This record gives sequence, structure tokens and C-alpha cells, in this order.
Amino acid sequence: MTSQLWKYDKYIHSGKFHAIISAGGDERKLTLAELRGRELHLVKKALAIAALTIERTPGPFQSASDMTDMKELLDRLIESDVELEHYARAAHISVTGEAPEG
Repeated sequence: MTSQLWKYDKYIHSGKFHAIISAGGDERKLTLAELRGRELHLVKKALAIAALTIERTPGPFQSASDMTDMKELLDRLIESDVELEHYARAAHISVTGEAPEG
């Protein structure tokens, strides 16, 4: 009896979520989702809000691994430091109800 080794990898490029699935020597590339325009904006904003909310949750219920994964995903979706600052500011306003100082 032979066993096949499966490999799965995922990556993001230009707002598209891709997966590479391979078994043995056979490899398939799939586009799992393509986000553009408002959809991509909403995903970026939701990730920024969720990461900030988790960051502000002290104690044993803070899910550091989720926060780390969300920040990494957001970093892959964000195209510039200016855009990152925009979403960080929007997240702060959404979570606290106030504009950040400075």
C-alpha cells in the first residue's frame, strides 16, 4: 500500500487569496477568493478592528495567535505605510469612539 503526501500552501497576491495543493508530483493552483474595491476595503478594515480589539483585551482571554495571524494577513493586503496608517486610525476610532492622539 502506498501513501500520498499532500501539501497545502496559501498566499495572497493583489487581493486574491490563492491555494496550492499538491499530491506527489501533481500540483494544482486555485484562486480561493478575489477581493476588490469595497470588499477588499471591508476585509482590511475588519482585520484592523479585530486585531486592535484583541490587542486591547487583557488577560487569559486574549488570543495572541489570532491577533498575530490577523496582523500578518493585513500586512499582506496593505500596499503602503500610508494605507496602514489609514486603517489603524479607522480601527482606533471604531474601537474607542475617539480619534487617536497625535
